[in-house]
Amino acid sequence: MKFVVVGLDGSECSRNAFHEAMREAVWRGAEVHAVHSVHYPAMIGLDYTPLDLNDLRVAGKQMLSDELAELEKSYDGGFPTTVEPVVTMGHVGVQVMMEACPEEGEHADLVVVGSRGMGGFRGLLLGSVSTYLAHHLPARLLIVRAND
Repeated sequence: MKFVVVGLDGSECSRNAFHEAMREAVWRGAEVHAVHSVHYPAMIGLDYTPLDLNDLRVAGKQMLSDELAELEKSYDGGFPTTVEPVVTMGHVGVQVMMEACPEEGEHADLVVVGSRGMGGFRGLLLGSVSTYLAHHLPARLLIVRAND
């Protein structure tokens, strides 16, 4: 099955990437795999606070569900192709790459990400995820800029 992978993090740039991924998927006759990856929180200091990773995954699923519901409103009659929501945990770049290349020799027709996500360094031209994928992804990559 043909598929296009897109990363979604709730940023305007990732929404632009989603719309571009949808156009590409329709043109290619493919489905869209919308990936949201939840970061493992950094633990700093001597205090130990128990974390429920399942709660983080549930929050990630809710975020992606809400984001896709909002995006679907901009398409009259619903998405023009199948959209598969995918929630993962870990480094976003690695998780997007794993979704794009699930098996040796098999890969997405295209991976689409925004140039900047929700990270803290807004002055950079490329975010850490788009830079990581540009260097490591063995599939085609489209990096979409934010509307300036």
